[in-house]
Amino acid sequence: MLGGKQQLIGVDIGSSSVKIVELKPKKKGYVVKSAVEVALTPDVIVEGAIMDYGEVAGAVSEAYKSGKFSSRNVAAGLKGSAVIAKRLSVPITDQDELRETFMWEAEQYIQMDIEDVSIDYETVEIDEAKGETDLVLAVARKDLIVDFKSVLEAAKLRPLVVDLEVFAMMNAFTENYETDDETAVLVNIGHSTTVITITRNGNYEFSREVLKGGRNLCEMVSQSLSITYDEAERMVKNTGAIESDENLKDTVDSFNSQIAMEIKNSIEMFDAASQSKPARCFICGGAAVLPGLRERIEKAVETDVSVFDPFARMEIAGSADKKLIEEKFHSFAVAAGLALRSAGEK
Repeated sequence: MLGGKQQLIGVDIGSSSVKIVELKPKKKGYVVKSAVEVALTPDVIVEGAIMDYGEVAGAVSEAYKSGKFSSRNVAAGLKGSAVIAKRLSVPITDQDELRETFMWEAEQYIQMDIEDVSIDYETVEIDEAKGETDLVLAVARKDLIVDFKSVLEAAKLRPLVVDLEVFAMMNAFTENYETDDETAVLVNIGHSTTVITITRNGNYEFSREVLKGGRNLCEMVSQSLSITYDEAERMVKNTGAIESDENLKDTVDSFNSQIAMEIKNSIEMFDAASQSKPARCFICGGAAVLPGLRERIEKAVETDVSVFDPFARMEIAGSADKKLIEEKFHSFAVAAGLALRSAGEK
């Protein structure tokens, strides 16, 4: 699950929309051939699980047709309570022995029935002196994988790779930013959840999913201003409205503070175990460009915070929707990371 070969199309099925990205390799780097987003109605995806297969398949199909993609071979991402990503050390250095005993080793670190999950791992480092192998464990419930594959197949696509969203986001990060000798925080603030991932030297270290996202902000605004959820959603997307309405601005500031505190808590949890404070923080996702959010996080974590651009080092093809990419690049981190995968990869 971790990630001359055929490039795949990245399909990110999120709680509020479907994002699809196609990248074309060139001599140095990539060209963005297409990036498309199609909205989903509320509650068709809940905590990473598909509730309405027909609507999701229809949205994927609509997005695919509008993007004029060159292949039906795709990579998809999973998140939610049914997936686990974990960095760990096991007391084995012989890789043949590790492959033979890994399922038993992995069972110690997951709170799921081993028969119900798909498990993979990637070796990060072998320390002969300590007699240990550092690795990254990836776990996903088999029924979740089947659900996502079924939806993609209903949209007449061929899912060749199913990855975890945290690793897809890291793929996009390492492709576009310098990562040597540095610890960085990647924060994906989505519609229903916020995923906080910490990397070091480009390797996965830690992640935490918080059940708080743009939907919570809309609910807060709806309650504080006594308006409908749909009206609240339109208001939080209007920067001018936020800056001109004190009550709305206060509610957004409160939400920003909550997100900043969750990021700070996650960094402190990581720092207590690793003694490594991150040097930079990158935010992405639909809510990443809320007025005042970047500054609030920067103050809380006491480090530089930037909006994560998954296309920072990529050329935008003339056929791509440049206006959409310029306005919503922060929403495409997972889809771009998935689009970096190739057929036949582990």
